[in-house]
Parts: sequence; structure tokens; C-alpha cells
Amino acid sequence: MGSNRREIILSIQSRYGGDSPVVFEITQAKLDKILQILDPEIKKKKLKDRSTTANALEQFFKEENQ
Repeated sequence: MGSNRREIILSIQSRYGGDSPVVFEITQAKLDKILQILDPEIKKKKLKDRSTTANALEQFFKEENQ
């Protein structure tokens, strides 16, 4: 019988390319720990993306109304 565990693949690569990504198969527990460590960065990115989207929409509407 097959396992009930989810297979999670984690891939890590330099932002600017170079070497090929390093790929790991990890457990859900390890993923949870990694996400806990990365939580501040995830929140920053979400805030930045939300801000960028709002600014882009604001600029669009300003151009339309002129």
C-alpha cells in the first residue's frame, strides 16, 4: 500500500542564477519549520506586493481621468 504522507519538494537556487538549483524531498514537519523561519520574509513580500499593486492601480486611474 502507498504512504499517506505528502511528498514535498524544496528547491533552492541563487537569485542571480549560476549553479543549478539544489532539490530536496522533505517531510511536512520540516516544511513547517522552514516556513516558520521564513515567516518574516513572507510577510514583507506580501506587504510589498500589495503596495506595488495598489500603486499600479492608482497610477492607472490617474492616467484615465486626465
